[in-house]
Amino acid sequence: MKAMPTPIRLAAIGAGMRFSILHDVLASLPQHFTLTVVADSDPSLLAAATASSPHLQTFTDYTEAVTSPDVDAVLVLTPDWTHATIAMAALGAGKHVFIEKPIATTVADADRLITYASQCGRTLYVGHNMRFMPIVETIKTAIDDGLIGHPQAFMIRHFIGRGGDYFFKDWHCESSRTGGLLIHKASHDLDAMAYILGTTYTSVQAIGANRVYQYGHLRQPSASTPEVKNDIRNWPPHSQTNLNPAMDVEDVSFINLVCANGIIGSYSQCHFTPDYWRNYCIIGDEGRLENFGDTSNGGSVRIWNKRRPGYDAQADIEIPIGMDHGTTSGHDGSDERILDDFYQTIHGGTPRTSSSDARQVVAVGEAARLDILGNRNLSALADRQTRMS
Repeated sequence: MKAMPTPIRLAAIGAGMRFSILHDVLASLPQHFTLTVVADSDPSLLAAATASSPHLQTFTDYTEAVTSPDVDAVLVLTPDWTHATIAMAALGAGKHVFIEKPIATTVADADRLITYASQCGRTLYVGHNMRFMPIVETIKTAIDDGLIGHPQAFMIRHFIGRGGDYFFKDWHCESSRTGGLLIHKASHDLDAMAYILGTTYTSVQAIGANRVYQYGHLRQPSASTPEVKNDIRNWPPHSQTNLNPAMDVEDVSFINLVCANGIIGSYSQCHFTPDYWRNYCIIGDEGRLENFGDTSNGGSVRIWNKRRPGYDAQADIEIPIGMDHGTTSGHDGSDERILDDFYQTIHGGTPRTSSSDARQVVAVGEAARLDILGNRNLSALADRQTRMS
């Protein structure tokens, strides 16, 4: 009988929110992984990590973690601007790397990282988990089955009701740390749509502005960053307090896109909506597809592929979005499945995600923001110091 591979020993770099989610997911994959090391510059986060897993080795310096002889692969779960540097160190230490999206905050760093991974002969796996989400798989199957004919156009709308809580109080709203929210947030959906349609993007045009949060209550630059909490009582958006005075990104943006296979489409994100979900609409030459809700908690994909004389809320086909019952993790099971795919990739399998595709959506976000900056009047931002209180 062929011996089963031993579990891959992991180091997690970053012990924050994403670590807390994946820590539980890894516990469901004991034949694949053993978490042996965790590193974070915040000792309190390390203490929280070891409270439930006292066997973990901890480091405040990530370089000690990635060079540990007790580590085969590294999970990079840190803020965006650190991704490339940490991943380079791990690859240089001979480790396989799972890196949270985005792969980097600039195209230059993404290119440098992809080239270095190839030189090192190690796996560079980018955590675009939306490719494993039931909403994306359901839409992709409907497209592949020809239920709307050949796709010709698409619209992506991301309603980000948590914007003021999650993205405009800390580092997320500083372009030097994220490359802009058209990289940090849009990379999810742009990658998912390219995967669904089997294409890449070739042309970008964008507009955007900060319409709400720049006029809100900005904390003093010397004040500490508040704890990030999703609180639906923080409404309406202009009532948010303790916003980051260093914000320089848009809270509403629109991108027009041209794909390599001729499909055209659009992407929009808005950070001051009352609801939080994403909506995909794809129009083919024989029908239209759209999701209502984006999770297994009541969401569905509806398809109209017979002509109507006018508006008709009743679709010809409705497909419920269901969780993969073989998984139990968050994001409708996608976290567990993407880690399984990482494991299979290390052992020679073909990954569902792609570092080159991950690089491409960073390029789209970078190009889109450059277009926005070339067409936007920045004078409205000049008076922030007078509004801090």
